[in-house]
Amino acid sequence: MATDFLPLTDVAREIKRLTGQDHAPTYNTLKLRAYDAKIPVVRVNGRLGVERRDLPEVAARLGLSVPSEIAA
Repeated sequence: MATDFLPLTDVAREIKRLTGQDHAPTYNTLKLRAYDAKIPVVRVNGRLGVERRDLPEVAARLGLSVPSEIAA
């Protein structure tokens, strides 16, 4: 089970906050990338999402830069 689960519907907002960039991927983009195994996802109680610790990796796989102090 995921330790700090974020539903896919909340991931775009969290990536925007994490990267400090105005644009963020849409829910549909995230869903397609998840189904294509392009981003790490987990399923909890039938819902797709990511673990909070994986947000920097998700952002990087989407081509967004993460401040170095967070990515480390």
